[in-house]
Amino acid sequence: MLNCKDNYNSYIKMMEEQLNFTQLTGKSLIEWFKPLLNSFTDDGAISYLLNSSKRYRASPLSSTIEWLTEANLIPTDCLDILQNKLIYLRDNSESIDTEKGVSEKFEDDNLGWSLSEGVSVWSTSTALLALFDKYGNWKNNTSVIKESTMWLVNQRNTNGAWSYQKHENCVNSVIMTSLAIRAICKMAKNNFEFSLSSNEKASISEALQNGFIFLSDKVIKEKHFSYWKFQKEKSCVATTWALLALNELKELDGFSLEKEKIEMFYRDHLESSLNFIINQMPKKTERWKDEQIVFEGGAKYNKQKNYQSLSVTLLPQLFKLGLSPFNPKVICQIKWLIEHPDDWKINTYDRGSVCSFSYAMVISTLAIWINQVGRVNASLLIAQPSSRKEKFDKLVFGLQSDRANPFQMILKTRIRLYFIALIIIFFIITLFPILWSISLYIIRCVIALFVKNANDIFVNLIASAIWAIIVFICALIVKRIR
Repeated sequence: MLNCKDNYNSYIKMMEEQLNFTQLTGKSLIEWFKPLLNSFTDDGAISYLLNSSKRYRASPLSSTIEWLTEANLIPTDCLDILQNKLIYLRDNSESIDTEKGVSEKFEDDNLGWSLSEGVSVWSTSTALLALFDKYGNWKNNTSVIKESTMWLVNQRNTNGAWSYQKHENCVNSVIMTSLAIRAICKMAKNNFEFSLSSNEKASISEALQNGFIFLSDKVIKEKHFSYWKFQKEKSCVATTWALLALNELKELDGFSLEKEKIEMFYRDHLESSLNFIINQMPKKTERWKDEQIVFEGGAKYNKQKNYQSLSVTLLPQLFKLGLSPFNPKVICQIKWLIEHPDDWKINTYDRGSVCSFSYAMVISTLAIWINQVGRVNASLLIAQPSSRKEKFDKLVFGLQSDRANPFQMILKTRIRLYFIALIIIFFIITLFPILWSISLYIIRCVIALFVKNANDIFVNLIASAIWAIIVFICALIVKRIR
């Protein structure tokens, strides 16, 4: 990694030209990357916390590799180094680590990740996802990947689901099942590279089919929303990861799966699940609430395991599922990240320094969002209007205007609102004389019950006041709907 850091700096400078972090965040991409690069050892291990030299674990490295690769923020020569270190950490501790953790695996866990953390479905699944990079580097590690994936296949419980560990104290969960399915599907999609036997393919098919049955049984369908739970709580992470797992399953060929049933189930729940997640996201520029994703009081290696997610880092995965990066709630989350860099922490367990992996995931989330919307749009979407013209454009279009550009983005809600307003104005103009006459007649009749000789001026004043109240109430209703 020492020799690689110079290449990494050159690569990140090139990516800065594409992403323009400086304009968006006030700091260049290389400045953002500096604390992350400083947290790597020379041979590719990464400390749990930024600016620290202890607790080198496989899972933080896995998440860092997966998110940086997805965002194109890692050159392939450095990727090789990080992946080789990840494979090393399956069975070994980092030599310079002052907090090495678990020192020995149980015999039946020899093929799982990772030694220091205590082997688990979590560590093994995240490691496999990190090794299956989009550049094809994984083809250099097919032996390790195959044996660990088959170990993972055999970690499912009797009901076909996965828990944090195949252990009596660990409870089946949607999150672990989804994670395991995604990791196993990566190898299944490339089964010809692994020379799978008929028995191995049969084991994989059974595991994936039973995993699907578990996920389909656990979904909760309401009138407008579908979602999955974790620890009896509605969960955006469980819902996102279940959808990702189902998306992988429906694209898998060559295995004995009920593909039509899986695809129909996925299609029936995708939109309502995304609607649930959007509904859970804050409307304002504020932190999206963290969620519990692992909660084990007595794990296999005598450790209490409590993991939390930084919810905003779900965005790249949600984009894959069809969430628009232009969604106003997404933009609010991007603004929050840019405006609160000191709060890129998972509040429950990294109150001091930021976790290295969550920091890498946030940088990647910003980079992926910019790639999704484009550099010019990114600047416009997060810009705060200052002049009267800019404020007027924001009011009319819902988004900042680039006055040098002949094209203009506009929120769909603005178009709907203007269309409704035009219809209302049309009916008012068309029907107002009739409505005015009717209202005058009704008011005159009502006044006549109390006043014998009410003149027309008095009646018109009362009618105008009533109409003003009606218009005011309608305006409030329209504002509330908006």
